[in-house]
Parts: sequence; structure tokens; C-alpha cells
Amino acid sequence: MLSAATPEAGMALLSDFETLPTIVVHQEFLIEPVMQMYKKAGYNVCDQVVYTKKEPFAIPADADIRLLDESYCQIMADHYHLSDDPEYMRELVNLGVMHGIFVENELAGFIGMHTEGSMGLLEIFPEYQNRGLATILQKYMINFILQKGWVPFGQVIVGNEASMGLQRKLGMELADGKVTWIYGQAEEGN
Repeated sequence: MLSAATPEAGMALLSDFETLPTIVVHQEFLIEPVMQMYKKAGYNVCDQVVYTKKEPFAIPADADIRLLDESYCQIMADHYHLSDDPEYMRELVNLGVMHGIFVENELAGFIGMHTEGSMGLLEIFPEYQNRGLATILQKYMINFILQKGWVPFGQVIVGNEASMGLQRKLGMELADGKVTWIYGQAEEGN
């Protein structure tokens, strides 16, 4: 996550990195300078949402939700619409933050936490959509985060009305401002 008072301060923070990771930029004035550090840069502008309540959700007793292991990394990489990197999935699995929902013992979708702590990676496989599984998984993830004493938060790509509708339905509050996820391959020397 990158937040700074000036463009110069932001770029100074990035100068310590040998290779650039995906960066979540919090000030609009940092977007252009950070993107110039990458070749083939991509970005997503996101609204931020937060769950400020302390009460956990009731989860249906028959919901089959499991902590995922490394055997699911490639499947998640194949289905997650924002990254096809099985190594990133492996990192998250090893952190113990990836959960799957199963229907008749088959993985139907998953949710987790990104390395900076945001809730996300929510995917329901096409053949299992429109069954309420996304709602169940997100409720489960909110409970998981609350149990750790943390604050559940996430980002929703601007224009993703289906996801924003789910956030509203679950009582997530919209924060002021936007963040921009910037990713790609760093230019040589950066």
C-alpha cells in the first residue's frame, strides 16, 4: 500500500524496492508516476468498503466451507479473474486465508484475503452461480476476520455493480475516496 503527502515522498518510498510488487495507491497524484515505473502496467480503480459492526453472521448449517490447501492453487489461478498466478494463490493458502465452498464435495467457489489484508478473491464458478454461495462465502470471511479481532474491509472495482450490491446487502459501508491497484512488470532498473 502506498500513501504519501507528495509525489516525491511516494516515489522515495518505492526506491527501496528491488522489484515492484502490486501496489495499492491511495492518492490520485501518485497514479501516473507509479504507472511510469512499470512496462505493460495495468490498474483497477476501486471503491473501499468496510464492515464496522462487531456481530458475526449466521452461516447455514449445511454450508460446506473448508480451508483450502495447495492442491487448489492452480484451480483458483485458473478461475480468479484478476490474476492467473498460482504462486500468489500458494502464498495466500500458506497464510491460511483461502476458503472454498463445496457443493456435493466439489469446489464451487472461493474467497480469501490479499496479502495487504483486504478481503477479496471472491469467485463462484459459473455452474454454481445464482445460488447465494457468494453471500455465504463473504459472510463466512467477515466472521473469520472478526474472530481474529481485525476489521473486515475490501475493494470493489468501480463499475462492478454486482459486487457493490453484495457489499450493501451485507452492511458494508462505503469509505470516502478511491484506491488504485497498479500491477505489471517493472521497467529495468526499477
